[in-house]
Amino acid sequence: MNWTTEKRYLPYDKWPKEVLKQLQKQAARSKYQMHYHLHPISGLINDPNGFSYL
Repeated sequence: MNWTTEKRYLPYDKWPKEVLKQLQKQAARSKYQMHYHLHPISGLINDPNGFSYL
């Protein structure tokens, strides 16, 4: 996949479902995928430290 600036910042709901599933599978096979921290199936969480704010 050729990552252009337009593609990189395309809103999540604008991506085709097939592309999202392909990226999810690719992330699941990655040796860098976290398996013991809170994370979404795909994409990013904006502020993971917000859960621990007192």
